[in-house]
Amino acid sequence: MQEQSNYQFLLLFIVIAVIAFFVGRHKAKLRTQALTEKARSLGMQFSHPPRVETTQRFNNFALFDRGRSQSFLNELWRKDINEEVCVFGYRYVTGSGKNSTTHMQTVFAVTNKQLNLPNFALSPENFFHKIGQVFGYSDIDFDNHPSFSKSYLLRGSNEAQIRQLFNRNVIQYFEKHAKLSVEGQGDTLLIYKQRSRVEPHELQQFIQNCTQLYKLMLTQ
Repeated sequence: MQEQSNYQFLLLFIVIAVIAFFVGRHKAKLRTQALTEKARSLGMQFSHPPRVETTQRFNNFALFDRGRSQSFLNELWRKDINEEVCVFGYRYVTGSGKNSTTHMQTVFAVTNKQLNLPNFALSPENFFHKIGQVFGYSDIDFDNHPSFSKSYLLRGSNEAQIRQLFNRNVIQYFEKHAKLSVEGQGDTLLIYKQRSRVEPHELQQFIQNCTQLYKLMLTQ
């Protein structure tokens, strides 16, 4: 009787797993179709899977060094002589076994020869960051903007240049657009929300918001 019960449980588990697999694959297909249409309406190219140059160009950024089983997903992009903008999905896994977690986010990336950014990383500040600061974990704060300094962890190798980049207009942008994570290096800027994937119908607004921040930093 016990063996029969175990067999039925195993069979039920397999059935549920198979159903979940096909449902997930169907949702992914629908998302790809929606993003294809969105790219067309925005005057952008669409690549599924993303272009090889996209998957290889961000090796030095912290986001792409997290976890394991990293993968790039659907990509919308446009390119001219001086500027390239791409928006893509990114997925990685942390933990193992029953404690594993899959993280997904939509990333806005822009490369422009006129950008000259110091190396920096900004992310929403959390409890562990605050504990880390007690033990010397660096954070660049702005006395004139306590709300921003309380909400975000800002780090980088050249504090003077970072302070110059984060002027009043840039800081006010972050105060209005909460929970953004941003990484900058030289001519490249990445913007995303950690563990947050933008739905196709939200994509145009997401690109507009990211472009606004990019233009603020471009004028520095």
